[in-house]
Amino acid sequence: MTAPLLWLAPLALLLAAGAQAGETASGSEATASSAAHVGPAVALGQEPNSPAEEMTVTAERLLSPKERRRIYRDLARGKRLFAKQKVDQAFPYLLEAAQHGFKDSQVRVGYIYLRGLGEVAKDSEQAVGWLGVASDGTTSPAIRNYFNDIWKRIPDRHVPYFQEVVEDYRSKYGRRATGVVCEMKRPLDSHVKQLGCFFEEDLHDDVRESLAEREARAETIRIVEERRAAMAAAAVLEGMQRGDSR
Repeated sequence: MTAPLLWLAPLALLLAAGAQAGETASGSEATASSAAHVGPAVALGQEPNSPAEEMTVTAERLLSPKERRRIYRDLARGKRLFAKQKVDQAFPYLLEAAQHGFKDSQVRVGYIYLRGLGEVAKDSEQAVGWLGVASDGTTSPAIRNYFNDIWKRIPDRHVPYFQEVVEDYRSKYGRRATGVVCEMKRPLDSHVKQLGCFFEEDLHDDVRESLAEREARAETIRIVEERRAAMAAAAVLEGMQRGDSR
């Protein structure tokens, strides 16, 4: 069958490509800001590819400070290479950081799979999976909007399949699985909030507690909204049934 084309406007996820060239990672933390330029014509909607290759995260054990520092450095290296369009060199670094839960790497990996850049073959399943986990929870509005734009273009008959894919990726590479937390924060020298992701062990106690409280409030709001929607749907159904009985 013919795959529909997705005509997507160029997207600057947070910063212009290449703006992270001077990015560095310190011992306890590293700023993780997304930067990617999304091109116009992207194909999606073909039959789902074969199951994604198994990729596991070392969430079963705590990473040592030395290991975390290496991942921060590799994340920055991958983003610099990606900004220079050296996709094949950047991909291994970005993939590892994505597996560890860094959303700015996850969105890049998803984009690489979506476009089939460098030596990486197009793979709609992995593209949607990585973009799905990157858009979940606390993330950049640009990332969430990009995923939503892609999602709208999935043919209806494939939506249930890709829903399972996204749920699977979120369970494997989301915060609960990886221990990486993200927040939108405004740097001192900027008026624009940027996405930062860190290993939870590297956050100060007060920051960790603040994030936990924020997540608890968000979960409460989600439950209340779901209940309201269910009550509204029940009221509509009841009204319809009353009309039928007349």
